[in-house]
Amino acid sequence: MYDEWNPQNADVDDDPTPYWTWKRIIFLVIVLITLVSFLVYTFSPLISETINRLAPPPPPIDLPSQSA
Repeated sequence: MYDEWNPQNADVDDDPTPYWTWKRIIFLVIVLITLVSFLVYTFSPLISETINRLAPPPPPIDLPSQSA
């Protein structure tokens, strides 16, 4: 009869690989940098429009009249 608690039946893994390997860490950092840069690129026009709305408008420019 199969007994899952019997040590002879257990799958012995002599070299368990850790969950956080360098490959996963580098991949996660690249994904996070990509996500942050996408969000900054997406929301930066909204932020700059808000900042520009707070500033007074520039004075009008007098253009020379074209007389023929």
